[in-house]
Parts: sequence; C-alpha cells; structure tokens
Amino acid sequence: RGGPRPAAMRLFVRDLAGRTLAVDAAPDGDVAGVKEQIRAECGVPVGEQRLLYGGRTLDSTELLGACGICDEATVFLSLELQGGGKKRKKKTYTKPKKIKHKRKKVKLAVLKFYKV
Repeated sequence: RGGPRPAAMRLFVRDLAGRTLAVDAAPDGDVAGVKEQIRAECGVPVGEQRLLYGGRTLDSTELLGACGICDEATVFLSLELQGGGKKRKKKTYTKPKKIKHKRKKVKLAVLKFYKV
C-alpha cells in the first residue's frame, strides 16, 4: 500500500536551564507536535515556545523532515520575547551648543590684586 512507515525519531530538546529532554516524533510529523510534547513535559505553553535548529527558528506548520532534522538531533528551546519595539530616534537640537568658558593659566595671578 503506502510502503513502510518511517521509524520514529528521537529528538533532544535543550532548554534554557541547560537540561536535555528526549522527545519521540515521526519524520513526517510537524513541529507543532514536538511543541505539544514539550508543553506536556515542561509546562511551557506552546505559544511561548521557540524552537531553533541549525541557526533558524522552526515554524509550527513545518514538517520535521523538511527542516532537515534527523534522528538524535538536538533542537534548542527558547522563549518568545515580548517587545520588538522601534528604535528611539536621536534627539535633534534646535540651538547650537553652548561654548564653555576656557580658563587661562596666569602665573602669580594673585599679585594683580595688590598695588604697592
């Protein structure tokens, strides 16, 4: 019929604390299934999970085989960060900069105050 089913892969998920979690997944399964297993094991909500493999973020709809993930691969788990706000613009000054007073060093300046 459909041919032999691919054997389940074992993936290792490294979390922020440095712990490694073993997860079983099918090569034709999607990333969302792996995230669901991580939620069951660690309690991290699926919406906050961000899985990284090979230096790129894995989308929940991607298939594991299409991402290039093979058996016993290590996937890194990080959390979705709040923010991403725009960079603040540099302040534009309307008036020119005030020139600071420069002091001249005059030797024995105290003598100028006295007349003999």
